[in-house]
Amino acid sequence: MGGRRSSSSSRLVRRATTLAVLCGAICALAAPARAQDAQAAAAAAAPPQETQKAPPPRFRLGGEHPTLRVGNLEVVFRARLESAWRLDSPLVEGVDADWRRRRIQVEGSYKRLEYEVSHEFGDPLEPERDAFVNMPFSRRFELQGGRFKMPFGRDALASGANLDFVSRSLLGRQLAPGRDVGVMAHGRLSDRLTYDAGYFLHDGDNARSPLTSGGDHAVAGRIEFQPFTARKDSRLEPLEIGVAVVRSSLDDSMALRGETVFGDGTFFDRVFANGRRLRFGADAEWSRGPVGISGEFAQSWDARHAMGLDGEDLPGIGATGWYVSGAWVVTGERKRARVEPRKSVLAGGLGAIEIAARLERLGFDAVIYPGGVVHGPRPEDLAANSIWVSTIGVTWFVHNRVKVQANMIRESLADPARSPAPRENGRFTSGIVNLQFVL
Repeated sequence: MGGRRSSSSSRLVRRATTLAVLCGAICALAAPARAQDAQAAAAAAAPPQETQKAPPPRFRLGGEHPTLRVGNLEVVFRARLESAWRLDSPLVEGVDADWRRRRIQVEGSYKRLEYEVSHEFGDPLEPERDAFVNMPFSRRFELQGGRFKMPFGRDALASGANLDFVSRSLLGRQLAPGRDVGVMAHGRLSDRLTYDAGYFLHDGDNARSPLTSGGDHAVAGRIEFQPFTARKDSRLEPLEIGVAVVRSSLDDSMALRGETVFGDGTFFDRVFANGRRLRFGADAEWSRGPVGISGEFAQSWDARHAMGLDGEDLPGIGATGWYVSGAWVVTGERKRARVEPRKSVLAGGLGAIEIAARLERLGFDAVIYPGGVVHGPRPEDLAANSIWVSTIGVTWFVHNRVKVQANMIRESLADPARSPAPRENGRFTSGIVNLQFVL
């Protein structure tokens, strides 16, 4: 009985709705002719909706970057061009000039969807740098997918156009994973805390080479904390602290290796590893006025499961890196990602001048083969080795888009025999001058 009453009620509602619609139509037909004429005249005066023209495309050159807007589509064009000259050293005779970077980048948005695509003309091995889309669902949750930097390492995550030195730290180029294809959730949980968490097909291009594909199935996470952001008058208010972890799988792959600053020598070569690769990193940065200080620490550990003569597990391969650096804009401009001179040379000013210094170390633990080495590397190549690097640099910001950097780099290896300058007792100095133009 209840079902019948419900069906009867539904039919009554539908009938009442139909009658209401019919009454409305009859009332509209019975309206005075003058009202119809007025409506017709108003409709004729207004342009038809389907014939309204969309706003014309707009192209702007005067902003920070050239920008094109067509309806809901925004396209921002960026580019970076760098030319470097390496000075005379035990590793280079005379002056060696090279185009270090020739990069073009397109980014923007379509409605709420954000995107970025970049191509590196100076890198034949990894020409496609970034290619991803990002959907900001809210301030707390955004979803990014494609090829981009894995969330590990402050120096590795910094833009190449905003570095205080010509080259990234050894930690940022050899222990940090770099870019890969994956999907990542990220957002700002509060004014103090941001997060990144993602899954990637491999464990970054820094671990790959023509001999190895690196690890697979990487899970990466990073949080960044600003503990004193609520204290606007505190000197510690700009302090940022980050912690990151990356876990990936190795299937009889080659472990990480240690190289000198410009890749002239390998002081710790790759050996086979199997099982889990684990990276851990912590970093901090503080800047106030014209001064900035940053530091970072990272460790990696590659397992060697079932790699013994009888299938037993062998001790893993560990690597540790750290650096501390400081920069001072002597002309007084505020220290930020990229220093903006108060008055550029083109406007008759001096531009901005920054001096910076960095001390870093990268070391690898000894590779242990219980019972001796059988059909493996030479025992002397498996001993622990490390490198100390000190860098002093001067940067001249000629214009917002042009800067000149000069770095003097001193490298010292614990084992001179495994250095590119054994006659110099493993110690050598290099100089480099870099000219950078950004659009």
